Amino acid sequence: MESGPMNKVKCSQCGHVNPAGQSQCSQCGAALPRVRVRVNTPGVNRPGMEQIAFQRGQVIANRYTVLEMIGRGGMGCIFKAHDNVLKEEIALKTLLPQFAKDKLVVERFYNEARIARSLSFPKITRVHDIGMAGNVLYISMEYIKGQSLRAMLDNLPEGKRLPITTSLFVIDSLLEALEYAHQYTIHRDIKPENIMITEQGQVKLMDFGISKLVSHPQLTGTSVVMGTPHYMSPEQLRDSAKVDARSDVYSVGVVMYEVLTGNLPTGVPRPASQLMSEVPSSLDPIIMRCMEPKPDNRYPNATELREALKPIRDLVRREGPPDLSTSFDALRGDAKAKPDAPTVAVPKYRGLGIALVIMILGLVAVGLYGIETQRAGANETTITGAPAEAGYAQFIRWAEQARERIPSGDNASERERALHRIGQRWLTEAAEAADAGDDERARLCAWYALQSFTGPRMEPSGMVFVPPGRVSILDGSNSCEAEAPGFFIDRYELTNEKYRAFAQEAQGDWPMPVSVTNGDLLAPVTSVTFYEALACAAHYGKTLPTEAQWARAAYGAAEASEVYPWGSEWEDGAANTASDDNHAGPAPVGAYEADVSFWGCYDIAGNATEWTRTTAGSSACDPEAPMPGFGDAVILRGGNYAAQPVALMRRANAPFGERLPHVGFRCVQPFPTDLARIQAAL
Repeated sequence: MESGPMNKVKCSQCGHVNPAGQSQCSQCGAALPRVRVRVNTPGVNRPGMEQIAFQRGQVIANRYTVLEMIGRGGMGCIFKAHDNVLKEEIALKTLLPQFAKDKLVVERFYNEARIARSLSFPKITRVHDIGMAGNVLYISMEYIKGQSLRAMLDNLPEGKRLPITTSLFVIDSLLEALEYAHQYTIHRDIKPENIMITEQGQVKLMDFGISKLVSHPQLTGTSVVMGTPHYMSPEQLRDSAKVDARSDVYSVGVVMYEVLTGNLPTGVPRPASQLMSEVPSSLDPIIMRCMEPKPDNRYPNATELREALKPIRDLVRREGPPDLSTSFDALRGDAKAKPDAPTVAVPKYRGLGIALVIMILGLVAVGLYGIETQRAGANETTITGAPAEAGYAQFIRWAEQARERIPSGDNASERERALHRIGQRWLTEAAEAADAGDDERARLCAWYALQSFTGPRMEPSGMVFVPPGRVSILDGSNSCEAEAPGFFIDRYELTNEKYRAFAQEAQGDWPMPVSVTNGDLLAPVTSVTFYEALACAAHYGKTLPTEAQWARAAYGAAEASEVYPWGSEWEDGAANTASDDNHAGPAPVGAYEADVSFWGCYDIAGNATEWTRTTAGSSACDPEAPMPGFGDAVILRGGNYAAQPVALMRRANAPFGERLPHVGFRCVQPFPTDLARIQAAL
């Protein structure tokens, strides 16, 4: 058995850490696991480590010029390099030649790139490319200065810990990344070494090299337990292939305990608050629940753990903001003394976070408190369901109050009359559901009524409100009907100017599409991949629309045509398509007055076709349809300047990573769930 630096064995039953060599747990008497454990132990010399893969000045794959080696581990090295195509510094992660003969190791090495490229989220490491130079496998990543959470902790003076606000921010950011990642994969190696902190104070989760794709569990052999023993859940010690999100929750609990106390939880750990007076006692049961030996006794997912921690984070913030200079210096550690200390590869996706999005980047904040305040303000846009703290009666009362402010008479606009009609219909449906005893549906319909009456007064700048409702979608040769909550959507497609601002402001040197460098800055950005569009949306605190949302915005009104924005017959010059001889490319957004949907979205029938976040092949009307993953085709909607006119109902698709000169995007935000904000709009 290979062991980690501490040379101990964790019991798979009770979690107690035993000295190496024991066959039974000294605490519960259970047989200790006799499995092969692969442990990432940076700095450990192994046979072949003297064979450094690349040398300074060497050009790899006719593209990357090696600048220096910046890291070394048991299975490979990490180099700082210059990408001669993109004209930027990147990091190359290599696998030593002797390991390239191991089919399982190579598959996992490639798996890291596949998984990382599929995770379009700001707090998860970004991968550019994967390849082979001679007999050396490599992955190219973003290069960002900073350091790991491990380095931060090691750089703290003896007896000192990170400020409690800083610690909770790091854990919350980690959980936000896991919320998104768990849609696709279980990380299975959460530890301080894999949590990176940029010099701007952003938290990034990296190293999915031993993850398993949720949809491809056969990649992990049951005879090999992978991870780092002290952070691994008991069930992961037994069988790495059969773990779920609760295993990562266990690891987060261990990391949380270590960050707060400076100790690993061994045996029956003392409550964190007894070791460090700054730790609130209310954290103790949360940490202990994370580290329960039985998965069923833990938090089931990262979302519920974040919710449990939120009141404590809010309380700590209210008791006084941290010393920003102290917090920021603590994050940077020895960065001033070691200006070239890097972290590897870090993406701006999101997102979306995804979670998404969630998926808000604190890119210009100074110190953690500024970033945290920005993100806290953005959290209210990440939930599309009805607020849990309000019920049917309150939604009905507020909806009836807000209804009086929506004109419905002869002087009202067509849009105002439609909003009034839709809101009244949801009130009627809510009452019918309540009479039928369907309390859940009654509450949802009452919430939709409230959205319909208050949405117009809550529109963010540059966006329009689309009320909740149903829309027909042509799914293959059949049609289906989807129901979408109220949301806000960009009035115009995202412009070259806004994408350029994202690429310049966001960490990681995002490439500039040709439309940005050579096109009109007021025209829609095109030639962007799905994950670049998703990351850009996350940068602005938004996400991409589902196909149902796009359809609702394009033709989802009783008064709207499903063919063209202006009606059922094509009108020459009404939209920027190939039938218009005036433009050989995208026009400035909003240039075609007729090409506007009932709800106020311009360039629906022409200019640029738009990415959605609906996977091709999934049911277009399935509210549980997953976010597109690596290799998936993604649904596209709308006409464009290079094609003949197409009806709004028609759909197309393109591969996840395709750059198409006629494809751009617009963004959406969900209806907010902050009751105080809603009440202010009544």
